[in-house]
Order: sequence, then C-alpha cells, then structure tokens
Amino acid sequence: MIISKLYNKIRCIWIQKNYHNGDITILAPNCVGGVLYHWLGLKFNSPTINLWMYPKDFYKFVINLDYYLSQDIIELASNRDYPVGRIGNGSSEITLYFQHYKSFEQAKSKWYERRKRIIKDKIYVIATDRDGITADDIRLLSTANVHKIVVFTAKEEYLNYSS
Repeated sequence: MIISKLYNKIRCIWIQKNYHNGDITILAPNCVGGVLYHWLGLKFNSPTINLWMYPKDFYKFVINLDYYLSQDIIELASNRDYPVGRIGNGSSEITLYFQHYKSFEQAKSKWYERRKRIIKDKIYVIATDRDGITADDIRLLSTANVHKIVVFTAKEEYLNYSS
C-alpha cells in the first residue's frame, strides 16, 4: 500500500514536470477525465468530472456540445444512492449519473461552474466503443468540433479513423 502510494506520487510529479500544454478541457464519459486532471495537476475545466454517462449519450453530448451545455439540468427520480439528472428534451435527452456527489444540488452547481471553464480550442475527448457504439457512431464523433479525440477500442477495423 505504501509502495503504491509512493509510486503514484512519483508518477504524478513526473507527468506534471513533462506536461507543457497548459490548461485544457477533457471530456470523458466516466472518471478517467478527473484522474487525468489529477495526474496533470490541472484545474477541472470540464463539467464531466465525477459523473458517468452511457456511451451513446456521451457521443450525443460531444457531437452537440453547444446545445447540451446551454441546457438546464433536471433532477431525475432514481433508486441509485447518488443523484441522477438529465439535459436536453425528448429524443435529445441525455442522462447524467453523478456518482461521486452527495446531492443533486452539489452536482448541478459543479456542472454549471465547470461548464463556464471549458476551453473551446483545447477540448480533448476520451471515448470508447463499448455498449452498442458502432462504426457509424465513431465516424459521426470524428466530426465533432473539438481539438483531439481518442477512442479506446479493440477492433482493428477502426484503425483507419483519425481518432
């Protein structure tokens, strides 16, 4: 346990020392964005910190980023032990699972605070091809108006994509 903590501390120091890109926005469908912000020693410039979304919802979010960032968050009734919300309406609705927040008000406040910090010309997207994501979804994601997209996949057929 002590060795693991020491290793993590050394890794973070090394990453921060070798990182020279300044502040960025990381959009991710899960906690990986927050982990990267910690490793880099950066301020959270993303509303997607401490929450998760299903991949289909995340792709919709990134592709229509300006629309979703302009929407109010509505609390959803849930049997989960953390708050759940939605943005958008009808077929454009996206569900946000605020897994690391104690209350909906706290989650909503952080979402609004961090969406103001987005650095539009330095948005990095981290995505996956899991849970029903198709080649067409990835092709559509690659049209998003962001700086860089990384899609984690085990499918060789996706190697020709720019993401």
